[in-house]
Amino acid sequence: MVLNELGRGITSALASMANAMVIDEAALDECLKEICKALLQSDVNVKLVAAMRSNVKKRVNVEELAAGLNKRKIIEKAVFDEICAMLDGGGDGDEKKAAAKDGASGSYGVRKGKPHVVMFVGLQGSGKTTTCTKYAYWHKKKGWKPALVCADTFRAGAFDQLKQNATKAQIPFYGSYEETDPAVIAQQGVELFRREGRDLIIVDTSGRHKQEAALFEEMRQVAEAVKPDLAVFVMDGSIGQAAFDQAKAFKESVEVGAVIVTKLDGHAKGGGALSAVAATKSPVIFYGTGRGHQEVFMLLEAYKHYAKYATQALKAANIPKNLKGGKGGDAPLNARHMQQTMQRMAGALPPQLLRQMGGPSGLAQLMKSMEQMGGGGMMPGGGGGGGGGKGRK
Repeated sequence: MVLNELGRGITSALASMANAMVIDEAALDECLKEICKALLQSDVNVKLVAAMRSNVKKRVNVEELAAGLNKRKIIEKAVFDEICAMLDGGGDGDEKKAAAKDGASGSYGVRKGKPHVVMFVGLQGSGKTTTCTKYAYWHKKKGWKPALVCADTFRAGAFDQLKQNATKAQIPFYGSYEETDPAVIAQQGVELFRREGRDLIIVDTSGRHKQEAALFEEMRQVAEAVKPDLAVFVMDGSIGQAAFDQAKAFKESVEVGAVIVTKLDGHAKGGGALSAVAATKSPVIFYGTGRGHQEVFMLLEAYKHYAKYATQALKAANIPKNLKGGKGGDAPLNARHMQQTMQRMAGALPPQLLRQMGGPSGLAQLMKSMEQMGGGGMMPGGGGGGGGGKGRK
């Protein structure tokens, strides 16, 4: 599962505070130590981890917090905000509002109403050509008219691969077996599809490494020729600590506006994605699994999808009124009512989702973890699991 080890490590570190008799500076240091350990084990850049720890320490001065405040919640909120900041990308408010508003019709950085040119860049073997097709197919299902341009003249068989993928997905494509200048091919393809009225033109480029100066110059020439509305950095989820330096090199050459992480079905860490976000100041908009053109997921859609079922499950649980919204203090549910609640919640969830959670026992374990993190009884609405998250996480 995507970043599952990282998620478990952070959850475990925060839940451990529920067992601490006193929340003091030593308890905070121990919690941050475990969180940093989980981040480093997931290949998050060392400098980012150090900065996160420092920012949390600045925001939370345990000794100076007023009496009566829930110190656990304050620490959880600070950690949550700092991790979200890693994934935020730092875009301006108007861009984020527009992306949220138009999320149903297009992904981050593209909106209905005018044609867009999107250029894909990244390392060799990161899955750019496959991801281009996935990206095009996803937008096709949303009512867009995408087209693919192969500007990769470096890798043997690149055009053949794109042609095969595009044909399967029934998306028009352009490339050349004779022309050797990728900038010329890209420009011709973009002009052709603009005349045909295509509103999303995706340009696939050659893979390159930050030490290959000639290929980086070629990438700048392609960008100058097509003037993309959005440059997407495609990152292999397994490259680990190298992600920061590589992403930074691409950002310095072209104006990277978004990140897509691939191959996360074959790697349990993927923490390099956070490093790429920090280096490019751009959000992760999709993650890819598998080779099929359908196997791409928009993070915002995935969050909304599961949030909908979570809401249904909580409604079905029929929590007693004295426990809703955190009322009733630490009074736990009795065993009989807890069993009935779990049965109702399990019945409200789709069978496939329930199986992914480990069945009714997995759901019960999840609620137990949320109870421990909340420091009391099961209290939906009280903010007990550190819950939600940003759409783009």
